[in-house]
Amino acid sequence: MGRTYISTPAMDSLTAGGVSFTRAYTTNPLCIPARTSMLTGQAPHVTGVQINDLTVPIDSRHRCFGRHFATRI
Repeated sequence: MGRTYISTPAMDSLTAGGVSFTRAYTTNPLCIPARTSMLTGQAPHVTGVQINDLTVPIDSRHRCFGRHFATRI
């Protein structure tokens, strides 16, 4: 990534053969709320998933990619 004081050979190899995002943002620093946002296009406070707890369901008013494509078959 162009830093002279940090050696990152694995990351350098990955970016050399692909895409590098230098300004990426997330809707939430927690994994499950961030993934839910990517799948629904909605912010965590809208979907109701704001913590890393697999027992918290996505608010049924919001369709995610999986549900959307499953109904197309």
